[in-house]
Amino acid sequence: MKNPFPFSRRPYWKGYDEKEDEHLAEDLLYGKAGHDKTGRFVKEYLVKDSPEERLAIEALIRLLTYWTAHAKAPEIVAALCSALRSDGVTERRLVFQFRKKGKRSYLGTEYAVALHVESRTIEGWKTEAAVHDAMKTHRLSRKGVFDAIRRVKKKLGLSK
Repeated sequence: MKNPFPFSRRPYWKGYDEKEDEHLAEDLLYGKAGHDKTGRFVKEYLVKDSPEERLAIEALIRLLTYWTAHAKAPEIVAALCSALRSDGVTERRLVFQFRKKGKRSYLGTEYAVALHVESRTIEGWKTEAAVHDAMKTHRLSRKGVFDAIRRVKKKLGLSK
C-alpha cells in the first residue's frame, strides 16, 4: 500500500545553500586539491582557527542538524555540534588535527610517479632511464622517486 503521507523535506537553513555548505564541509574534512611550487599535486587544508575554517565548521554544523532532523537521539547531535564550536556549551571539544607530524606525502602523487616509472619500463626503457625521466617530469630527486615507489608498493602490499 502506498503511503498517503509522503515524506517531504523541510527547507534548508534560510539564507544558506545546502550544496555550498557540503562543499565547505568537504574542504574542511578532505582538504582542497592544489599544486606546490614545483608543480606537484598536494592537498591543502584550511588554516587552523582561520575565518575559512570557522565558516566550514558552521556549515558542517548546519548540515548535521539538517540531516539528522528525525534522529532518534537528537541530544547526541546537539552535543556533537556544540563540541565542534569553539564557543559551545559542552566541556569537550572536537579539534581537527593531523595524525602525524612532519611533511605529509599525498599518495596520489606517489601513484603518478610509480606509474610513470612502470609505464616506461613496460615500453622497454631500462629502470635507471625510467627513473631519470620521472625525476625530470616530477621534479624529484632519485631518492624521492624510489621512496615514492616503495611507499606505493607498501600500500598495495607488494613489498617483500
